[in-house]
Amino acid sequence: MAFLVEKMQINPSNIILLTFTNKAAKEMKERVESLIGLEKSQSILMGTFHAIATNFLRKYGKEIGISSNFLILDATDRYSNSFMIQFAFFFFSKKSINLI
Repeated sequence: MAFLVEKMQINPSNIILLTFTNKAAKEMKERVESLIGLEKSQSILMGTFHAIATNFLRKYGKEIGISSNFLILDATDRYSNSFMIQFAFFFFSKKSINLI
């Protein structure tokens, strides 16, 4: 990535850096900042695969029929009190809810 930005003159805003864990994303951000500087690093889209995909779906999901207020659940969420409260809010307020 530093080679692309510094030597190949690729605009940092044209780069996406993905990883799978929050810990790795934090380390990646720190390394990128140390390699190319804070200003350039802020132009790079970087984070976990799940966070970036969620942001894309919230921004562009309506193009494929996904509401921007969707919820992402894991197997334990369907039994949690907080999920039931959120579900009741969406259901009784007649807002759309997409469970992915």
